[in-house]
Order: sequence, then C-alpha cells, then structure tokens
Amino acid sequence: MRRTRLSTGLALVMAALVIMSGCKETVPETSSEEEAVVSETAAADVSAEESSSSESAGSAEENETEFETDASEKTETESAENTESVEITESAQTVESTSEETEASEEPDTLPMKSHEGEAVSFGHYVDERIAEVNSRTLSAPESGLFDVLSGAAFTAEKIRSMMESYVFPETAYLGDEVRTEERTAEIAANRNLEALTEESFAVRYALLSDNADVRGFPTMLRAVNTPEPEAFDLLQESMFSIGEGVLVLHESADGAFLFVQGNNYFGWIQAEKAALCTAEEFTDYLTREHFLVVLRQRLIQNDQAFRLATVLPYTKKTEEGYQVLLPGRREDGSLELREVPFTGKSEFVSDGFLPYDVEDLTNRSYTLTGFPYGWGDTDMNFDCSSLAGRLYQCYGIRFPRNTSAMKYYDFGGSFSVPVEGMTEEEKLDLLSGHPGAVLVMPGHAMIYGGVVVGEDGTRNPYAVQAVTAYYDSDHVLHEVYASLGSELNILHGSDGQTFLSKVHTILFYQ
Repeated sequence: MRRTRLSTGLALVMAALVIMSGCKETVPETSSEEEAVVSETAAADVSAEESSSSESAGSAEENETEFETDASEKTETESAENTESVEITESAQTVESTSEETEASEEPDTLPMKSHEGEAVSFGHYVDERIAEVNSRTLSAPESGLFDVLSGAAFTAEKIRSMMESYVFPETAYLGDEVRTEERTAEIAANRNLEALTEESFAVRYALLSDNADVRGFPTMLRAVNTPEPEAFDLLQESMFSIGEGVLVLHESADGAFLFVQGNNYFGWIQAEKAALCTAEEFTDYLTREHFLVVLRQRLIQNDQAFRLATVLPYTKKTEEGYQVLLPGRREDGSLELREVPFTGKSEFVSDGFLPYDVEDLTNRSYTLTGFPYGWGDTDMNFDCSSLAGRLYQCYGIRFPRNTSAMKYYDFGGSFSVPVEGMTEEEKLDLLSGHPGAVLVMPGHAMIYGGVVVGEDGTRNPYAVQAVTAYYDSDHVLHEVYASLGSELNILHGSDGQTFLSKVHTILFYQ
C-alpha cells in the first residue's frame, strides 16, 4: 500500500538520516563523551482558544477531520516546532464530592447509553471482541509483563520479595548530585523494608492514582546517572503510571514515602503521596465505569493538571460544553476522595471511549507525536521508543507490553505478531504492505511503521515514527537529537552497516 500522502513531506527533509535508537531497555551506544546535551526547545503551551481557530470551529466531526489532515501533512521541521503540551484554558471549578454524591450522579439522564454488540470487556472496559481476544492472549504470557489489576490474582510475601529483588541497583557514577557511594546505595536498598514483609503481616491494598507517578526501581527519587548533566538517563526510572490508574499496593518503604505497587503493565516503587487508598469496591467501581474519556494528546493540561496520552477518565455527565469527569483526590490521611471536574469535549483533545481502530487514523496520529523530547522511562512525561508505541495503541484499547524485550509476546499464540528475523528487507516490506501503523521491533528499540514513498525509479522508501537519541547522516556525522521524529528506515543503524529495517526481528500489527 502506498502511503505517499502521509510521507511526502517527510521525504523532502529526511533524505539521508541514519538513526541511532535510544530505548529504555538499552543504554545508548554513544560513549560518555558523545552523550548529548540536549537543548529542550519546546514551544510555549497552546491554549484551547488558539487551537480553536476557524478550521476547528465546526462540529466535532469536522474537528476530527481537520486533525487528521494536519497530521498527514506534518514535516520534520513542523514536528520540531510541536508544542510540549496543550493547555485547555476554559474556566472550570473543581467540585468536591463524597462517594455517596458520586454514586448519586453516576448515571444522570444526560448520559448516552452505549451499544455493546460485538464488544467484550478487557481491562475493565468494553472493546471490540477481536481486540479483547488479542489483549487476552498477550496477558496470558507471563513474559509480556501485562497484568490485569482487576483479575483478583493472588500474591504472597515471597513473590513480592522476588519482584522487588528483581531490580538491581545500577552501578552509576552519581546518585543525585553527588558521587555514588556503597553506603548511600545500601541505605536506599534498606529502605525497601524487606524484613517487614512476612506472610503474617502481608495484605494487598488498593489505590487510585491522584497524579502521574514515576515508577522507580528502588524507593528513592535520587537520580542514578553516569554524568551529572540534567539530560543524563536516570537508570532508576522505569516507567510512569497515569492519573486515574489503579494499582495494587503490595508493600511500603521503611520511611513510608514510597509504595511498592503492581499496575497493568509494570511493577515498582511510586511516591505514596501520588496514591489514594480505597476499598476494593471503590477500586472496581472507578475502573469499570461504562462512560469514559481517552486523552488524545501527548500532554494535555486541564485545570493545572497534566494528562498523558491514552489516560482514561470516567465521566458522569456529557453536555454541549464538555464533560464532568471523576478524578481521584487524596485526603490528608491518604484515603480516596473523588472530585467531579469540568473537562474539555473537543474531539481533537479527547475521545468518548476508545477510538475505533483505523489504520489511517492511527498512522496520522503517530506523526502528531513527533517533535517532543525523548523521555527515558517516560521521564518528565515524555516517551521512550516502546512507550510511544504502546500509548498510541492504547488509545484504541489495544494493550502492548511496556518494554521492547517483551513486545515479541504481544498477541501470544495469535496471528498479529510475526517473527521476521532472517527475512530480506524486500520481504519485510512485502509483509508490511497494507499495514501502516504496525510496530517494528528490533533489539532494544521499537518504531511505528509510517508507510512508503515510491520513487520515480520504483524504489520503495519506508518511513517510521520513533523516539530516538541520535542519528548519523550519510557522511557518518553524529547528530544528537533525543526526540521523537519521523525518519527513513532503509538507512544505516550503526557502524555495523545494517539498516534499521534489516534489524527488525518482529512485526506487530492489528488489522
């Protein structure tokens, strides 16, 4: 399938890039002298009024059409000018509500009822039956790292101890702003409070996140880095959970500042102040509400709160002005307090429920994610390579493993994960024909296939959207970018002379 419309702009400016991947699973291949000092040139936040120009002043359907057109025409230059966040500036006052008041307004007359024909429940929400089937197969593979927090799976103190000890403290040069010492490392390791974890004292607790929460390998917010520069990768940073996500609380640090939790696609330590403890009933009710929004921008700011791409927010009311969403709040005693908050209804910012899967829509949206800083383990709410792909697909209800090392277990036992190691580049392109939006997995890196541009001589030039650290030009000159961008695939990946496409070992797609 020719994707000329999507890729022509990129073809004009990406003629001879050689991309070096940078993914959380592997430290970049540059030497310490080559590690980039990235200047973050993110533009100022764009308000909803700025976004609501005459092109987007029509109906929600017209807004969505214009959104897709903008994505398809995006060039690398335009991507570099992408805003770091989109801020909704409509006036809104947070409404505090008790659990009883929330239940009373859960199903107001203004809520449209959804039809669930041809749908099934997956991770607490209705999705297309085929998507539910794929999610189920992926979830069935322990190696995928996926977990359903609503499954009622049993934990033991021994299992949790094993989970915590699976993290090995990185032997970096610095810990915070100071040189790392074994004594300081031991103090942080002791904060895991392992001696307090016994079968007699252990009990699973439930929490909803009241803010976006960094997932850490150890209970500390000190950065483990090899250089003191702000851009250096923090090797204790594993991932990020989004506001509104549910986590199982399995243990608490000795100082009480951190909780060891299991989420839907990761486990690790989060700051206790980001989690609102609740009952099992409150937990299940919030995560299984029928009516919910899905955030469609990499970073959407509403009422001074940042929301990440694919964040799911249940709502209680839908009007012409927007929605009333339920946000978890945390009382002083750490318990849950649901807040009813006005939220934008603009279709370029949110979707009512998961988006219906569409190849062209997904591919267009992938290009809107270019131009943002690279975020190792989702540092500062930015994406690394695997998170970019996973969060995009999650907008459609499709669950991917968090890390590239586990992505080969996507759709375990199904037909949507295709091993291609040993195939020629032409064979891989033949397989990809008609599958733009497919995720291409290579050792330590993942990319979103953007289609091909066919040259006058019939040569197929494939493109991808990816979060990378640096690239080489045709003269093998290193360019450090640390950003998400669109790039060619049939160019050299490194000094070994192999192209990106030649190193792809697995293709993941849903069609």
